[in-house]
Parts: sequence; structure tokens; C-alpha cells
Amino acid sequence: MGPKNACAYADTAINMIDELVMESVYDFEPLLWARYRDDIYVPWTYGLEKLEEFHNWLNTIIPGIKFTVTSSIHGIEFLDTFVYVKDDLLHTKPYSKPCDDHSFLIPTSCHPSHSLRNIPYSTAIRIYKIASETNEYHKAKIEYTEYLKRWGYNLVVLLISIQKS
Repeated sequence: MGPKNACAYADTAINMIDELVMESVYDFEPLLWARYRDDIYVPWTYGLEKLEEFHNWLNTIIPGIKFTVTSSIHGIEFLDTFVYVKDDLLHTKPYSKPCDDHSFLIPTSCHPSHSLRNIPYSTAIRIYKIASETNEYHKAKIEYTEYLKRWGYNLVVLLISIQKS
């Protein structure tokens, strides 16, 4: 993101917008305004026309900062999570962009052994916490085990890590 202070500058600028949204300055208050850097998740319940109005309002607050909107009735990506509705409940499952090559440190690298051991474990914990449905967890567990195997991780180490999570 450029210079080392760029994230702090961006957060400071966007913080003003966060406050306006939280203070309900706009006519329709979102259920949730979840932001990490330049990614914002807003479940919208007022219809597409009001969403477009809200989007236009956001784009008038700070000249030069323009928001884009992605909406879908099937679900939406936010960071490494796909959020969707099933049986009137919000659910989540792991998500990665199509261009993600799932790079991990190779186990033969010169990093401390405890760091290398923790990569499979932290990955297993992450997919366990993100997947809200058992079947999605099992799918992600298989998928990420394959990614880690591809980078040279031992299957026994992977299975132990998954079991510990």
C-alpha cells in the first residue's frame, strides 16, 4: 500500500466516514458496518434502490475517495470469508480469491521449526473458526490439506494439526 504510514493515513481518512455511518447521519442505518482497511461489509436490508442511494451518499463525503458496491442475494466475500444466508441465518465459510495460489512457507525453509509447525495448525484453526456449517468445514479442511501438501507439508503433521484444532 505504498509508504509505511499509508495504512494509518487511510484509516484516519475513512474513520470520519465510519463515524458518520455509525451516528446514523444517513437516513437508513445499516445493520452492520464492518471495515478492515479498505474492505467494508454491510448487510443491507432496505432494498437495491436505497443501497444505490447510500452508495451515492458515501461517494459524496470525501472527494477523491470512491466506494464500489458488490451485492448479491447468494452471499458476499469479505476478506477471507464468504458470508451467506441459509434458512434465514447468516453463515460463513472460508473464501479465497481466484488468483490466490495459497502460498505457504515451505517446511524446509530456514525459519524456526515452531513457526513451521504452527502454519498447518493456525490454518486449521482459521478454517474451523470461519466455517459455520460442519459440511463447509469438512470441505475446507480437505481443500487446505491439499494446499499444504502441495507445499511439502507432511500429511501426518497436517492431520495432527487438524485434530488439535
